[in-house]
Amino acid sequence: FLYNLIKYLMRVTLRAYFRRFTISGKKHLPAKGPVIFVANHPSAFMDPLIVGATVKQTLHFIAAPEYFGTGIQAWMYPN
Repeated sequence: FLYNLIKYLMRVTLRAYFRRFTISGKKHLPAKGPVIFVANHPSAFMDPLIVGATVKQTLHFIAAPEYFGTGIQAWMYPN
């Protein structure tokens, strides 16, 4: 439930923030089965949000350790 709510809010926010954006090649995505999305772009924080908000699949994000800071994140993911 929470994932779908956040995904919906991201769609609304992206549509408000960007005047327009184009998604190309979406028809080549398989309807079933695993898919790996790689956002290799300098905008490392915005790209996953755009991909996550625009595809039907439920995504599981992987990030480099340097993106995880201190506090609750360090407690949840200790080295």
